[in-house]
Amino acid sequence: MFKKINNKINNLKEDISCNRALYVIECIKKHQDNVTASITVGPLTKSIFIHTQDLNITEKNKEKYLITFNEYSFSFKTMGFSTDVSTLKWINDTKFELELISNHNILVQIRFIAELNGIPKEKYFTK
Repeated sequence: MFKKINNKINNLKEDISCNRALYVIECIKKHQDNVTASITVGPLTKSIFIHTQDLNITEKNKEKYLITFNEYSFSFKTMGFSTDVSTLKWINDTKFELELISNHNILVQIRFIAELNGIPKEKYFTK
């Protein structure tokens, strides 16, 4: 999977596939104990601190995943016709933002802000 995102990790902001976004979440879980997130539902936004051990990805079917943490559940479609999008944005050389947007009936947006913690980008995104 790293080869697929290798050309994206050095760009300031890049749209990535939903499957790659799920992979980035797994990398965050692997390398960090905690991650900051902001959740936007319609016009309301809330910032929270997530223990990555509480961050789970469950496959509902071949094209739909459920991302759960704390008391929140986020349905994310990875295949077929979908209005779900994801973006990887570098804030600086050591910090990045993963943004997941689901826009079915109302806009729902989750932003994970993660840090490399001294790990090189190439190593952070490899299994």
